[in-house]
Amino acid sequence: MSKNEKRSSIIGSISNWIKLMALIVLVAEVIILLAMSQTPVDNSLYVIYPIMMFLLLLIVIGAVIYDRTQDRRSSVAAISSNNQELQIDPDSVATEQLTDDKNKYTNSLLGYEFDLPTGQQWHEPRQLNYHQYFSEITLQNDIDQDAFNKSMMTFHILGPSFVNADILSVMHGETVVIEMNEKSSTQEVENRLQIIKKLSELEDEPMSDEDLQNLRVQVNKTGDISQIQFNSKLEVWTFPRVIDNQGVIFEYKLASFFQQFLTQGTELVDSLIAEDDYILWTTGDTLKHVKIKDANYDSFRISRWYRLHRSKKFIYLVSLQWSPEFDPTMTTWDKIKESFESFKIKK
Repeated sequence: MSKNEKRSSIIGSISNWIKLMALIVLVAEVIILLAMSQTPVDNSLYVIYPIMMFLLLLIVIGAVIYDRTQDRRSSVAAISSNNQELQIDPDSVATEQLTDDKNKYTNSLLGYEFDLPTGQQWHEPRQLNYHQYFSEITLQNDIDQDAFNKSMMTFHILGPSFVNADILSVMHGETVVIEMNEKSSTQEVENRLQIIKKLSELEDEPMSDEDLQNLRVQVNKTGDISQIQFNSKLEVWTFPRVIDNQGVIFEYKLASFFQQFLTQGTELVDSLIAEDDYILWTTGDTLKHVKIKDANYDSFRISRWYRLHRSKKFIYLVSLQWSPEFDPTMTTWDKIKESFESFKIKK
């Protein structure tokens, strides 16, 4: 970074109100200097002028110190999406001692805790492995665990991490089944398909409706998975930072884990805050042409919020899944938001 860039960065970090105060003080100093030049040395006021200038300088220094202190105190990370907002205080995430409180879920072995959601229709926390999790989500109870784990370990970038993950799930309310057909899709996939269709037209090889439909099914995998479960829920995924996969050692850093995790899905990131020791982001998508409880939905919005943290042994992925379609009064959102924000790890 050049000297000019550094100077610009320092000036830019100063709050506007301090810049205004400094300008006022500067003008006042000039006026005092003019007054001194017009005042005889033996006049009693002549001695007071330097004191006034010094006091004004102290005011500016005090204002800078106050502003920097407030800036450090306001380190809370706030992220928003679709009129919802979440906040976390990175400085308070790591704690020396986990608590033993009946209103919290505490896992001393894996080193984390969070406030349990309160209110009606919240289920007891459940621990799952990834095979169980995938089977439940996709309503496929006949998946062989050994074959599934082998496929994950061999063909997926984060497969070893997912197979070795501990998943804690806290669900709300009734589990609903989202039924999909060959026309079902997501808004993001539809946007991509339209781009592909336009490109094919520009190359004078326009895609037929049948080709587009086949590509839609292939991308959305609705030919393999025709149903998925949905709940508003909070999840904590705990991944070992170091994994031995058949003699190959994997050691993940937070940024690389985040990068690889995003490649596993089709959703785009709505908002993102990233620092060395945590990453906070939101995704969301709109399902198109699905059926829920015998009702057809042309669009069904699902929001997901994520935060990544690390300790010496683990990487923690805390996720929140929610839909406004099932929570018009925002009651569920308020409770799940509080639990999400309360997550802490042991130092």
